[in-house]
Amino acid sequence: MKKIILVFSDGASDNPERVQKSLHQLRDKGVIVRGIGITNAASSIKQTYKPHALICKQADQLGVILAELLKEHLTKNE
Repeated sequence: MKKIILVFSDGASDNPERVQKSLHQLRDKGVIVRGIGITNAASSIKQTYKPHALICKQADQLGVILAELLKEHLTKNE
């Protein structure tokens, strides 16, 4: 069973170091974690969730982004 966490955010984090520590722990356990910033205003998510972050430039495209990410990770035999 794959474990996938997708975090949708405005990009801002009150404690990015704590988030990065949690990301490291989850990723070490094999959990796939992706940060998705909503609109270009969320560009700081790229730093917090690096190297696995992306920006959804328009909120109405969130469904497309979600489908692409799930397709990518659910079709891989990892």
